[in-house]
Parts: sequence; C-alpha cells; structure tokens
Amino acid sequence: MASASLILRPADVLMFRDSRPFALGGGRAVSEHAPTPRTLLGALRAWLMTAHGVDFDAFRTKAQAQGGRLNVSNALPAEHRWIGSVRCTGPFLWKFGQTYYAAPASLVKLRSSPSSLARLVPLDKAAVPGWEPPPGSPSLLQPLGLPGDAEWEPLDGPAWMREPQLKGFLSGGTLPPARDLITSEQVRAAETRTGITIDAMRGTVEESALYSAVFTRLQRDWAIRVDLSYPDDNESQIKKALQEWPWLRLGGEKRAVSIERRKWAPHPEAQAEAHAEGSQPLLYLATPGCFGRGWLPAALSDTLAAAATDRPLAFSGWNLARRRPEPSRWAVRAGAVYYLKGDAPALDNDCLSDEPADRDAGWGVALKGTWTA
Repeated sequence: MASASLILRPADVLMFRDSRPFALGGGRAVSEHAPTPRTLLGALRAWLMTAHGVDFDAFRTKAQAQGGRLNVSNALPAEHRWIGSVRCTGPFLWKFGQTYYAAPASLVKLRSSPSSLARLVPLDKAAVPGWEPPPGSPSLLQPLGLPGDAEWEPLDGPAWMREPQLKGFLSGGTLPPARDLITSEQVRAAETRTGITIDAMRGTVEESALYSAVFTRLQRDWAIRVDLSYPDDNESQIKKALQEWPWLRLGGEKRAVSIERRKWAPHPEAQAEAHAEGSQPLLYLATPGCFGRGWLPAALSDTLAAAATDRPLAFSGWNLARRRPEPSRWAVRAGAVYYLKGDAPALDNDCLSDEPADRDAGWGVALKGTWTA
C-alpha cells in the first residue's frame, strides 16, 4: 500500500455534532473539534468517487441490495473497486508542517507546582487501600497514581502536544512544562449561529422551529492532517483526484475543505534506548478507539496492567449509501494510555480496535512507548 498525508483546510466553519440530542424548535447542536475517523474515511471515499465519476444512484442501489454490513468495494463498478480498499489514519491537528497529538490521558499537574507536568504510573494495589478493579476488568489491573505522597490534579481541559514532546513521553523522557501544551482555545473558536426550519414542500417558515448550532472554526493556520493508504497501482488515480477535485465536503452541512498533499511521515514511537532493563511497554491511542468491552481492547485482556482514559466519546454517522443514520456507539478518546506487562501485541494497520472494519477506518491507531514503575 502507498501512503500520503493530506492537509485539510476548511473554507468556513465546520460541524461535527456531539452526542447530545438535537431537535428543531429550541434544539442546540454542538460541534466537536475534529471529525471521527469514520467521518473522515466516508468523506475521502465520497471525494474519490466524485472525482472518478462514480454514479452514486447506481452505487446506492447495489449497496441497498447487499443487506448486513456494507461492502463498499462490491457496490462499486469493477474499475473503481480500489476505492473500497482505501484506508485512512487520523484526524491529527497540523500547523506549519508540525503534527499535534492529543495530550496523554496519564498526564497531570502537580498541586505543589501547577506549571509542572507528571505522568501517572501503575501502583501496587497495597498502595491504595480498598481499591478494586472496575467490574469486568482484568483481575490483575492496578490503580494509577504518583509514587510517594505527591498530590496532583487533572489538566484543565482538552490539550495537544507537538510531535517531539509526544516522542519524549513515549520514551519516558522529560516532560514539557504545562504552559507548552496547546489548549482548545488556541486551536478552535466556537461560533454560534441561529437558524429556522423551512418546509421543503411549501417553501415557508416552520412555526416555532428555531434552533441554534455551535460550529467549530479552526484558528488561523490550523488544519487537519489525515493519512491516506491506497493500493500502489492507483497512484495515478489519486493524483487525478487531487488535480481535478482539490476540495471535498466534510461533516454536517457538507462544508467545503481544501486538500493539499504532503509527503507522508511516520508517527513517533519510543526511542530504542528507552527500552531499558526493567521497562514495560505501553500503547498510546493517537486516534479514538472502538472496543466491544467499552474502554478495554480485546487484544490487551491478558497483558493489561493499568489504563488512563478520558470520558467516552459517543458517535453515530450517516450512511450515504443507504440514506439513514448509523447506530450510536461509544469510543475511547485519543490520548488514552494502556500500560502493559509483557510484550505488546501485533497490530493490524497499527490499530488496536477490535473489529477489522474499524481498523480499516483508522479507529484506535496505537503508538508504542515504555514505562517504568
């Protein structure tokens, strides 16, 4: 498979609606800061289908006749079935050639020095009297904390870090000061707009159908990076799409986003010298992950020592082929850290998610690091 990094620059605000219920007539829709991997993959495949003249009505007809889980390749004409094998990895924030990653969920601030960051590590169960693993967890799961009596508090909100800083975390190196983390306010602005529903048949205003929507506007120079993987034989088709269709539609209201190709670069991992005697592996989620047991990946059931995760991410989506909403699901947010005892498992597409379809969409991209007690 060949790889390329695509930089997506929105022409206006974006809408990636969160899980809160929304209804016209006093409803309020609120956008997340970035799309889910599934939203990205769907948008990219639709862009490639448009660029290569795929008949969407014929595609929908074949897709609706399949039943069960949609197989995109089988619903496409023979000459375009390669589009169904396209994978994506992302989203990541991007600015001035630098990729930014979600701050690890195990990072905390020291109460004695709020400008200093520390990393939580697995502790012996005896160090936390009365602690029990959550129901359904591996029996050997350990609590997380700081060695000694150091007091800590969580970060103030969503944050991101530069690639070299993440590499230092994965390698067990020195952490940056808290002020060097990128905050949500630096990345995006929330922009509220009010609308009113129009009756499609009559072309008139619906009575009492006001609603508001809180959109995401990326701050100046910020963009979204997504890595595209595609068959080696289809390089010319990718170039054709980029030359003739340098825009795609993304998220709610199909907002326009420009596409710029950049040379693919690997994501950070722990330096070789970090794997010292006595160290153990960890896995950091660079993108949200989907697991059948909530926060617990099936691949880690026997080797997990501890885990640091943020609040779960509820998501759904729209099935373009079948013109209906997708069932709601839960995901673990990017930045989750899984501490292991023993070797890290081999990963398909570098993804930790349980299901092959989720791994193909880039859910649960895991970067390898180390930890020591």
